[in-house]
Amino acid sequence: MVNIDIHVHTTASSCSNFFPEDLVRTASDMKVPVVVTTNHKDSVGDAAFLKENFDQKGILYFPGLELTNEWGDFLVFGENLDEFQGNLPEFPRHLLPDDNIAVIWAHPYRFYAYWEIEKIKHAVAPYIDAVEGINGNCMRSKPMLNDMALELAKQLQKPATGGSDSHFFHSYFKAYTKFDTEISCYADFVRAIKEGRVTWGMAEKW
Repeated sequence: MVNIDIHVHTTASSCSNFFPEDLVRTASDMKVPVVVTTNHKDSVGDAAFLKENFDQKGILYFPGLELTNEWGDFLVFGENLDEFQGNLPEFPRHLLPDDNIAVIWAHPYRFYAYWEIEKIKHAVAPYIDAVEGINGNCMRSKPMLNDMALELAKQLQKPATGGSDSHFFHSYFKAYTKFDTEISCYADFVRAIKEGRVTWGMAEKW
């Protein structure tokens, strides 16, 4: 089993103050085996810098991204995300589902009301592999939104994941995803999510 914080924003996202150098230092100090980033609209950004530095430290690094569209926010993971880069205001139905791409519905209730999610949840379900049940920002400000997300995952019969949604180094790994299988490459990571071999975890204190 391995724990991975799968929702992390560096300064490659304009809303974040988490510098890539800080991520390298923080992850190294914590001795995490795998690091993931999910910057907005872009999996490239500082990925070359991060990969080089994590390779030197023997830490696996997987760049994903976060898409925002009419259905909300979605974490997208895969070794080839070229078609997902940039501003995609509509959910990329023409690209998904894909055996090599894992998609997680991020913090579904953070910006959407309960009734709005009720209207779209069954339309969204065929395109996602999991629901982010524990989001670090919700954990800190409105934990009931995480409770609602966990219930949504049950309703849709999807696994629930966790991620810090970190925009600052001090919130890194406050929530995370537990993988019940070995992760030795990006394909393992994607496959584990798609096979539902994941659950959520969270720090005891913020």
